[in-house]
Amino acid sequence: MSSTKIKFCGFTNIEDVKYALDLGIDFLGLVFVESSPRYIDLLQAEGICKICEGKTKTVGVFMNNSDEFVSNIIDNVNLDYLQFHGQESLDICVSYNKPYIKTVHISNINAINKLDHDENHPLQPNFLAYLLDTKIKGDSGGTGVQFNWNDIAKLEETLKSQNNHILIAGGLNPQNIQKLILKHNPWGIDVSSGIESTKRKKSFTLMKKFIENVKIADNEKNE
Repeated sequence: MSSTKIKFCGFTNIEDVKYALDLGIDFLGLVFVESSPRYIDLLQAEGICKICEGKTKTVGVFMNNSDEFVSNIIDNVNLDYLQFHGQESLDICVSYNKPYIKTVHISNINAINKLDHDENHPLQPNFLAYLLDTKIKGDSGGTGVQFNWNDIAKLEETLKSQNNHILIAGGLNPQNIQKLILKHNPWGIDVSSGIESTKRKKSFTLMKKFIENVKIADNEKNE
């Protein structure tokens, strides 16, 4: 069995990025949502992406941004993937001709019956994965709130994602990540607040422990 893909998200400074790169993460997320406490501007993103080249894949996170805004970021920042975290339509997601991730927001109330998604995403050549994240009204993500993991298998079946490319987010941290991997074996995981000391500063200790626990779980599931 393959190793779990790891995405660390919400970086705002070079120091944290360099430490995360040394840990060997698969994806590094940068938030371009102005309402988010983890928002960074174009110049900050340029600097971060330069040091990520050849070391990890960068992901630009957008949420209902204007076409002009997204296009400007793409033209000036060397992003490997786009992540659409809002109500972006299929047409919008494919219009930039770049590989993308589409967030599906999960409510803990009747989650399976109330998925807001377009089933045609997995049919698109540039589609990488669905990201399942907890839905919190008025919040742009990185809430630290976990949705009901007992629904994961049914959610994957409902989404019918090709190659089972599902990223799990929402309330992940070093204490619960082994349980998630061993019980549900997701293709990938996405963490932001669970590796932070504050909302704009990552914790080296938590990042390292998170990676260590992912590796422990991966080794155990592959035995």
